[in-house]
Amino acid sequence: MRSTYGMVDVLRRIFSFFPWRRANARPRRAIAIDWHLFGSAVHHRCDTGDLTARGAFVRTLRPAPAGSPIVLTLDDAPVHARVAWSNARGMGLRFTRPRAQRA
Repeated sequence: MRSTYGMVDVLRRIFSFFPWRRANARPRRAIAIDWHLFGSAVHHRCDTGDLTARGAFVRTLRPAPAGSPIVLTLDDAPVHARVAWSNARGMGLRFTRPRAQRA
């Protein structure tokens, strides 16, 4: 059984790079952002790896733990998000409040 699950994991990783696997395309865009844990005054500067309307990958050496609420600053506007997952390269975020429309 264990070897079967290992093969499924390998195949999942191979095919995850294909764009048809995602509901929303994730173009690779390095945008400088500022983020902090919700309620914290400690800010971090880093870059995004990709960015969509529903979430982002943030490249950072100090990722927040999964489930943590954070606030990003994109184009001088705060965006609330929750950490979906994190690893040594960064963290995946899911936006929890839609970004305010500018007039």
